[in-house]
Amino acid sequence: MRVRKRASLGFPLLIVLLALVVGGCRTKSKSELIQNAAKYMAAGEYGKAIIEYRNALKIEPQSAELQYKLGDAYSRNGQLEEGFLSFPQGRCP
Repeated sequence: MRVRKRASLGFPLLIVLLALVVGGCRTKSKSELIQNAAKYMAAGEYGKAIIEYRNALKIEPQSAELQYKLGDAYSRNGQLEEGFLSFPQGRCP
């Protein structure tokens, strides 16, 4: 009987933990990513801004403005080659 009682407590606990993990994994909107990136840029945290801009570009890959901002973040982070390659070719933001 003891083994069965432990098993019956484990399943609900597993469900609660799974719900917490899945519920905490929401995706950010493009505007949230851009706002976060702008805050990181203002704070000089260019590496974090790069991550946010790259995630925003996954949502809108053709955005010349996001490509420009990513290139700027790379350049300010000292990653000049990545910065140059990120700037939109022949398009203005």
